[in-house]
Amino acid sequence: MAVLDPLVWTLAWTVTLVQSESATETDNSCSYTILNLSLNWLCHLNLQNMAAFATIIAAIPVIIAGFKFIQRRRGLESRSEISDSKIRQLLISQLDEDYSERRHDSLHNLIKIDLEIEEQAQRVGNRKPELIPEDTPQFNKLNILNRFFKRLRVPDKATPLSPVQKTIEFYERDDVAEKLLILGEPGAGKTTELLNLADDLLERAKKDEKIPIPVILELSAWKTNQPLTDWLVGQMFETYGLGKAIGKRWLDSSRLIFLLDGLDELGLVNQAKCIEGINQFLAEKKWQPGLVVCCRREEYEQAEIQLDELNGAIYLQKLTDQQIYKYLDNLKRSSLWENLQQDSDLLELARSPLFLSMLVVAYQGNAIRNPQELFNAYIKKQIQDPKCQGTYPPRKTPSPETTLHYLVWLAKKLETVRETEFLIEKMQPTWLESSNQKLLYRLSVGLIIGLILGLSVGLIGWLSVGLIGWLIFGLMGGRIFGRVSIYVAEKVEFSLKKFLSRGLISGLSVGLIFGLSFGLIGGLSLGLIFGLNTSEIPTKKDVNQGIWLSCKNGLLFMLSLGLIFGLIWGLIWGLISGLSVGLSFGLIFGLCFGLDTFIQHFILRLVLYRNGYIPWNYSRFLGHAAKHRFIQRVGGRYRFMHDLLRKHFASMSLDEAKLQQFLNS
Repeated sequence: MAVLDPLVWTLAWTVTLVQSESATETDNSCSYTILNLSLNWLCHLNLQNMAAFATIIAAIPVIIAGFKFIQRRRGLESRSEISDSKIRQLLISQLDEDYSERRHDSLHNLIKIDLEIEEQAQRVGNRKPELIPEDTPQFNKLNILNRFFKRLRVPDKATPLSPVQKTIEFYERDDVAEKLLILGEPGAGKTTELLNLADDLLERAKKDEKIPIPVILELSAWKTNQPLTDWLVGQMFETYGLGKAIGKRWLDSSRLIFLLDGLDELGLVNQAKCIEGINQFLAEKKWQPGLVVCCRREEYEQAEIQLDELNGAIYLQKLTDQQIYKYLDNLKRSSLWENLQQDSDLLELARSPLFLSMLVVAYQGNAIRNPQELFNAYIKKQIQDPKCQGTYPPRKTPSPETTLHYLVWLAKKLETVRETEFLIEKMQPTWLESSNQKLLYRLSVGLIIGLILGLSVGLIGWLSVGLIGWLIFGLMGGRIFGRVSIYVAEKVEFSLKKFLSRGLISGLSVGLIFGLSFGLIGGLSLGLIFGLNTSEIPTKKDVNQGIWLSCKNGLLFMLSLGLIFGLIWGLIWGLISGLSVGLSFGLIFGLCFGLDTFIQHFILRLVLYRNGYIPWNYSRFLGHAAKHRFIQRVGGRYRFMHDLLRKHFASMSLDEAKLQQFLNS
């Protein structure tokens, strides 16, 4: 069976390199050298060894399909089997569910507050001019030429808008032309207002296919100096699974409206660069149907550059006494209103919708003078609330200080990677804290994958080479896999119709050239590949869905492809030999199609767990935290109830002793 060794080693090396983003020129050079040696070996192969040649014929389309699958997994290709209309329906359905969940789980969803807004046209650079009325004193002092040409003036003061006017009405004004900036104080309801606008636009998109789809994206994930077009396409893939090719096509054909939240999360330097990118994007894409940006007022004013290409800006005003009283009265909390009237600091906090809703939950007569004290009171109240239990069996619930420890670590990590949403499957090796942890991860992943690849070589007869290969691939795999990001798989479905139709055509074509036996082999392998489908919009409703899909796909390919190769070899060389070859190839292709991701994720989770950063059952804990109203779940994603709450957690200590003191204070 030594005849198969060059092919197996080529496949093993290909598996290692194809998964690596960080493969160097030396790595690629080695890959091409091994591939050339294998091809030269094929040219001198004795064609009487029909089993080896048949196996190679069957392996070629599988290898090609492997590259295609990995490209799709990374969003580099788009599936054309699904119509744009179907993809549009899937995306709208997913957005509708996401927006509904975010609205339902928000902190201030009990009673809706109609925020008062005012126009602040001076906040954007591309302001629409207004005519000076002829009856103003300023106009009468102008000379006759100015009277003739009607001098233009740009408003420089805030203009109060009607309290009943919705944001969408202002957004659709002719002079605003669907390019809007939403400003407000921390906790003023900017994200809630953005969600309301997205809901209104989405309802219209449901009824008319010509209406663009509104998509909310988080600018906190924007990378410095990244062109906005590339970032938008990439975020559509990362967040909603929309293939990059179709995302770019839809963006260019004005089928998407982007609602961008969290400009203030970038910091002043990156915020200015991002504003430049948005201005450049809108200047180049005059046909863009709409763009909305959310930012805190203070951070936006501190920037040295404005959003010149937006046409209008609104400011969400603080709550009035009447609005606060009405809100509390509807919740049967009139007693809290009396406390607010006696405490000016407390009343000022209550003018924010976020802080007002937290006061309803956390205020128990204690002194609260600033947002930090309010967050502390909210955390203490919620962490000890017996009504918030339920995800853990009796006596298995994490202690309050342990719960806070896990949440503080998660908040700090999200701050570090500049993300607002968290998926368990998106944890990366970069989340490891120390060099020792990273070394342990690399060695563990490398040795396990090296063991599998070494075993695959040993199964075909060269056990000593297999053991040596295990060590070689362990060291090499630790070097490469320890630096590569963890990519999750998509749901793979099998179409029997495509398998039979395309497999038959492929088999006949190959059979006419190479003979009946090779036609059967080619038909089986190509039919299997053509019969596989992946979803254009893979909805992620389950926690850690991508990792389990990766494991499922890896096992599916390992068993199916291992069976095909084992049957081919076994029909000629016997059952025992066929089992060895089938298992050998099955292990390699299983790694290529998803088991590598499962191994990387499992080792990463294990290292983090052993160092006390995460619990063993992370999904159960996140459900526990959601019960306590610290985080909210949106499909398979999690986010803190508010960005300010996340930042407050991130500012806390990881020391459980200090957390215990905090809870007892």
